[in-house]
Order: sequence, then structure tokens, then C-alpha cells
Amino acid sequence: MKVVSLKSETRTETGKSGARRARRNGAVPAVVYGEGKPPETIALPQHEFRMAVDAGARVIDLAVGGNAAERVLLSEVQFDALGMNLIHADFRRMDPDHEITLAVPIDFEGAPKGLADGGVLTILTVTLEIRCLPRDIPERFVVDVSGMELNTTISAGSIPLPAGVKLAEDPHDTICTCAIPRVKVEEAPVAAEAAAVEGAPAEGAEGAVAAPGAEGAAPAAAGAAGAKPGAAPAKGAATAPAADAKGGDKKKK
Repeated sequence: MKVVSLKSETRTETGKSGARRARRNGAVPAVVYGEGKPPETIALPQHEFRMAVDAGARVIDLAVGGNAAERVLLSEVQFDALGMNLIHADFRRMDPDHEITLAVPIDFEGAPKGLADGGVLTILTVTLEIRCLPRDIPERFVVDVSGMELNTTISAGSIPLPAGVKLAEDPHDTICTCAIPRVKVEEAPVAAEAAAVEGAPAEGAEGAVAAPGAEGAAPAAAGAAGAKPGAAPAKGAATAPAADAKGGDKKKK
């Protein structure tokens, strides 16, 4: 277990405005809570805290102001939208005599044997949830996957735990698998298959031939329905030439 020592100062200004002011001054706003004590707002030096986070430190001996250092657990770190700068952190107090539950990172080493047979290594989780005393917190777990054959898995219960550490999740939870990925094939619609087999054009398809006499059926139906005299003909319907008012066509001279 890697333990890092950090110094911090008490933050008198709280809320969003106080957090923004701390960042402008080159500090990271944070909160320390737990063990039945009231939450405490602090400010950490940006550079030193970033180095601790990049080094993977989880357990920190944190000194606030001129007080003695207190061992805390880094429970959450927040970055900006670009993932470049630390903007907030949460620390959880730890009593040396009280067990705590936490997730410890897992490192995977090696290449599975099943890769040669077309398999793919799928990692389902990168942490293992455990329960132990603060002094027994492991820095990380190392899982060797080089012996994995095709269609094999590694479960949470198969990972060796050091003395004083207990598994806090279902031992049957799958950590990683080595298997041939499945490809989902979509079946063609039944109607489209039937049309392709029979050779009949689909309804409304391009190239479909209309039934004889279909064209003009609409105008005829409209006339049979008793359309009003002088009504505008339907679009595309043939119109008879207008009769002469005196009952006959004039002869050409």
C-alpha cells in the first residue's frame, strides 16, 4: 500500500464561489468527511496533489493547517471537461481499527493462449471490491491472463487476496473472458423474401403495371356519383369540347 503525505489549508469560503476562488489561487478544493465527524472543506496545492494522483496514490496522510496528519482515503477525483486539470476531490476519514470497503485497481498481464484460436480478451471490470483495515489496503491486484484458453473466464473469487483482505463482491462475478466474438446476422423481412421468390413487384414499387381501365376510373366514378354541373374536372381528366351556344359549330369560311 502506497501512502503519500500532503499538506492542506482550511477553506473559509464554501460553495461554488469559494471553490472558484481556490482554483484561481492555484489550489484544488476538496472535502474531508466520515467517521462521525462534520465535513471539512480544504484546499490542496495543485502541483503536489496532481503528482500524487498520477502516481496512483489512494491512501494519504493529510495534514490540515497546523494539525497533525490524519490518514484518509481518496474516494473521488473530478477533472475539467478536457480531463486536464483537477477541479475537486473527496477524502474519506479512516479509523485504524475500523474496516472499510473500497474498490482496488486491477492490472492485467500477458496475452491469453486463446488469441491464437481466434479468441478476444474482454475485460469486464478494472477494479475489485474488497473489505479490510486501512493498514491492509493493497495498492493494486495483478491478474495474469496468459494461461487463458479459448472460452475461459476469470472470476472475482479466483483472484488471490493478501492476509487481512476479504472479498466484498460476489465471487462468481466475471472479471474477464477469452472467447470468439459473436456476429449478429439480421434476417430479411418475410414479405420481401416472398416478393423476391414470386417475382411480383412490391406494392407501390417502381415499374408496377396498372390494371387495364384503372386510369380514368376515378373520373367515371365521380360522374356516377352525381357531380354538380360546371364543377371543375378532376386533374388529368379528359374534357369534351365546349358546345356552341346556338347548338352547332360554325363553318369555316
